Amino acid sequence: MDLFILDKNFEVVALIDVYKSLIWTERYNEAGDFELYLPMKSGLFQYIKLDYYAWIRESERYMIIDKIAVDSDPEDGDYLTVSGHSLESILNRRVVNGETEVSGNLQARIKALLEQNFISPTDGARKIDNFLFQESTNPKVTSVEVNAKYESENIYEIVKAQCQENNVGFRIDLNSNKQFVFSMYAGEDRSYAQTINPYVVFSPKFDNMANANYYASREDYKNVAFVIGECEAFPHEAFATVGNASGLDRRELTVDAKDINTSEGSTITIGEYRALLQVRGKEGLVEHKEKRAFEGEVETTDPFCYGVDFFVGDIVQMEDEYGNSGSAYISEMVFSHSDEGYMVYPTFKMIEDEEV
Repeated sequence: MDLFILDKNFEVVALIDVYKSLIWTERYNEAGDFELYLPMKSGLFQYIKLDYYAWIRESERYMIIDKIAVDSDPEDGDYLTVSGHSLESILNRRVVNGETEVSGNLQARIKALLEQNFISPTDGARKIDNFLFQESTNPKVTSVEVNAKYESENIYEIVKAQCQENNVGFRIDLNSNKQFVFSMYAGEDRSYAQTINPYVVFSPKFDNMANANYYASREDYKNVAFVIGECEAFPHEAFATVGNASGLDRRELTVDAKDINTSEGSTITIGEYRALLQVRGKEGLVEHKEKRAFEGEVETTDPFCYGVDFFVGDIVQMEDEYGNSGSAYISEMVFSHSDEGYMVYPTFKMIEDEEV
């Protein structure tokens, strides 16, 4: 892998093709990162600088250099470590000024957040001139509804949390005008659960998964939450139940929601308060889902090729040689080049059979 260094105007200033190791990771609904490790030479700091950018041909994502370190060793010589995060980390540079509500259509609320804090804030010093929002028309994105409140929180953490909870991806790309373009997206379903797209299957029988390990556990699984609140404004409404399983299949959990601020004189309505209790209950159940995992060494070029047959965020089928099967989405893709060779490998996150 060749690593290109770009200055703040996105002009290429250097090509690095000799190094000890390079790890480049793209992610579906959080920022990616990279780390470059190479022998230190005079002149490197002329073009490797903080807030410069990095890019590899194998990736569509750009990374921001945010850490540079030189380690001195009398025996092995000096080495330089350069690392950073993908453009999505720009969202880390703003926080919500006061309290904000992320309720209703997810894409519309995130668009409003970015407009208020990046695109057209009332304080001109907070504006990023070349930052754009590109709306998705994918129903998997446009149909998502949310209900949450945040106070003085980091914008990146809000976007990441909501996208991960709803299995939606987000990214910031660089367009031909050198503008940052934020968009939300959803991966394609390529599992056995659909009939529209060609299947992508990782299994020993296709010789594209070796040393497959399977894990399943309901040891900490819960599917019904009793949410306990404390409400001066609505003292008899400080309780909610989330989930409807019954009989032996019912596994109950108590969730403490007494910290939700509903003091007397609050402008919150009874409907809004109940919705907040429901959200808290769902969040509690998310932490107690059934755990399933497939692990193994995966071949990403044959018979299914990354970047052609499947992409980050896509849902694929996983199987082992004993009949265990499940669908999983690709949460990240790692490109690695070192003395041990060049490798590309995905990280899978299992799709739960039961949703809250």
